[in-house]
Amino acid sequence: MSTHVCITSICPPTDSVRAWARRYPGRVHVVGDGKTPEPWECDGVKFSSAKPLFDWASGDRKFDSVPRFEQWIAGHTYCRKMLGYLEAIRDGATEIVDTDDDNEPLSPWPSSWEMACECIDPGWINVYRAFGESRMWPRGLPLTSVENEPHSFHERLATIGCWQGLAQGDADVDAIYRLTQGAQARFAPYVEPFALAAGTLAPLNSQAITWRRECFPLMYLPRTVGMRIADILRGYVAQPIMWAAGYRVGICGPVVTQRRNQHDLMEDFRDEVPLYLGMAEVVTDAARSVVSEDASMADNLRAAYRELTGVWWIGDELPYVDEWLRELGL
Repeated sequence: MSTHVCITSICPPTDSVRAWARRYPGRVHVVGDGKTPEPWECDGVKFSSAKPLFDWASGDRKFDSVPRFEQWIAGHTYCRKMLGYLEAIRDGATEIVDTDDDNEPLSPWPSSWEMACECIDPGWINVYRAFGESRMWPRGLPLTSVENEPHSFHERLATIGCWQGLAQGDADVDAIYRLTQGAQARFAPYVEPFALAAGTLAPLNSQAITWRRECFPLMYLPRTVGMRIADILRGYVAQPIMWAAGYRVGICGPVVTQRRNQHDLMEDFRDEVPLYLGMAEVVTDAARSVVSEDASMADNLRAAYRELTGVWWIGDELPYVDEWLRELGL
């Protein structure tokens, strides 16, 4: 297996980025933007920059020498991270770790892409409860499902499409949790990982997730929603498509420690409002209604975003989905 790591950053090289580079030298890809100080150099890291393509001072549109795919992800959009995904894929990645510049690697992800234990509780579950944090929930979990503890397990072989790991310390939680409680996560480190059966759902985030090569198309980050929603929406869409292709989400314990960069919590709250008002159920139901076991993963991705245009302020993602899949040869 060839593991590569993808990170976005607007900062000089952080201790966390250096730690990733020591673990995966030459296979860490950092994508900056117009705010990232340059020259940006770190041993063992490949850096690329998605700078804005419009100079407001001169009115210069810098499109002539820029590939079409890069034109629509340049600037300050979070989906610029896909430049790192593509670079990793071109470098021969068979699995991609998706994380942030304030997450330091802790324990490795499970080494196997098969799991003999599935959680079969239907609907949305709070996976944090399985790892000892009963008063915490992941960003993107419907608030009506916060107390849904995983409790029904079945011994059945599952093929994992992505491993969602947890973060010790400042875990991936929403602004409501941070504004009302704010306690740091202390997840139990020795809980056995498990898979989610088809029909069992949990939010997926880009803080600590690893994708296998066959599921790389599902790493597409939506462009028409905000940064606090993009990776969560990606996970809502990806899960029904994985089920149709025979893959499952794997959940494992803490794999990173986060020392979170400074955030404006009220701004995070405003950005996350759709997540609090039922976006999860609407999006996954819409995706499930058009996903087919007879279609390819790429065609199911197109069908899902076609169905979602105009739902919960989601714009027309299809032109961007097509560009992404074209870059992947699909």
